[in-house]
Formats: sequence, C-alpha cells, structure tokens
Amino acid sequence: VSKEFFEKFKPAQDALQRRDYATALRAAKESAGAAKNNTEKEYALKVQLSAAFGVQNWADATSAAEQLIGLPGPSAAEKNNYRRMMGQIAEQQRQYDRAIQFTQEAMKGGATQRDYELLFRVYAIRGDCNSALANLDKALAGKPANETQLKARNSCLFKQNNTAARVGTVEELLRRFPKKAYFTDYI
Repeated sequence: VSKEFFEKFKPAQDALQRRDYATALRAAKESAGAAKNNTEKEYALKVQLSAAFGVQNWADATSAAEQLIGLPGPSAAEKNNYRRMMGQIAEQQRQYDRAIQFTQEAMKGGATQRDYELLFRVYAIRGDCNSALANLDKALAGKPANETQLKARNSCLFKQNNTAARVGTVEELLRRFPKKAYFTDYI
C-alpha cells in the first residue's frame, strides 16, 4: 500500500469505525482517487460502500458496488453480494427492472431465499402475478407465509380470477391472522 493512499485511506477507515459515515464516505472517495493499483482501489471502495449505506446515499453505494464488480480482486461470491446490494437499492428506489436484473445476475452464482423474496415483491408490484407467485413459492420453500405475503398472494390470485386457490389463502389469513377484513373477503 502506497504512503499517499494510506494517508487518505486511514481517516476513512477510522471514521467508519466511529460510525461517522459522512466523514468516512468523503475520505473514502478521496482515497479511491489516490489509489495507485486495484488493491488500493478495492480497499477504498469497500469503505465507500459501507459508509454510503450508513448515510443511505444510494447513488454512491451503487457506484462503489459497480466498480467493485469490475475489479479483479473481489471473489465471485463477493461480486454476487454486491449485485444483491444493487438489487436491493434498486428496489428501494423503485427501479424495478434494475432490481430484477441485478438480483437475477446474483442468482447465477446461487439463489437465496432473500433473492426470491425480492423478486416476489418486485413482480407483485409490477402486476406480474405469475412470476410473483412462482418466486414466493421458491422463497417459502414449504414454510408458512407471513401475513404480508399471504395478502400479496391473495391479491395476485384475485387478479388471476383463481377463486379456488384464493379461498385457501383467505382461509389461512383468517386462521392465522384473524381480522374482520379477511372474514368479509371470505364471505
């Protein structure tokens, strides 16, 4: 590690440890600019990514993650985690096509329950009920759905006019989360 880089990187690292994310982000960007090689750039970008998450600066977080994916140093697993982060950020920013793209790219290295949950939410929001329900089934993998998932399933089944499946979903909502609205829906 070069002296010039270390002098800029150390304040970023120290600020991150103190949870002073704004200072860490500024210093990490400066240290990335002073990086003389890919290893130094990787160190700076990892601090930038963490600090950007800390201050919820999604543009800087996405930028750092994209640059990290392009570097030779991070492992394939790390790069997939960066893609997952980018998918989550895109979902929060209502950039649903990007959320799907980044999540599906990450899934090529092995899918997780969270990947399927994100895809379920995004497809449900977009009104693609077939894809939403398929991803919900994979996310649950035989486990019971929570109330939010059951409500979204019910909504999709309603849009698909699938009365038989919808009755089972509403019955489960009534049994596990008894509310007047579900009883009314059942009748």
